[in-house]
Amino acid sequence: MMEKKLTSQQQLLLARQEALRAEKENSLRALGKMWGMDVFTWIDPYPGSISSTIHAFPFPVIWLGRKEDVLSTFIEDESILDQISAIVLYDSHAFTIQDQWLDRIENVVGTETIQDGIEMIKSFKAPQTILLFSTSGEGKTDFRSDFETYVKMTQGQ
Repeated sequence: MMEKKLTSQQQLLLARQEALRAEKENSLRALGKMWGMDVFTWIDPYPGSISSTIHAFPFPVIWLGRKEDVLSTFIEDESILDQISAIVLYDSHAFTIQDQWLDRIENVVGTETIQDGIEMIKSFKAPQTILLFSTSGEGKTDFRSDFETYVKMTQGQ
């Protein structure tokens, strides 16, 4: 059986299609409302991009995310702290946060699982609030899928 060789133009087209698919997969997704909050998910957010997005949100943000993503974003832009009403880390029950950051955020919680993080968010929920879930690293697609499934189940109630 003969293998068909792709021309350089076909290879470029395939590479572009893959890049667009990856960009769509990793971009900010709106999921609608849960507990009166607007819910968004984001895989592999860059600190500068997530900072700009948080600044653009019209309401305070509850951020459920990984410790590394949250802290790197704070280092990039401390001014987003004024937009955040709660940080819930789902991958670190014990973590260190700089005092000047801690003083500016009303609620900071560390948990070991996404489900535990969601349970904590129930006590922070408020109307006219954004719930932002972000994830990166190993298992990121599964983590987002689990979170989105929970949101969809909750929306159906």
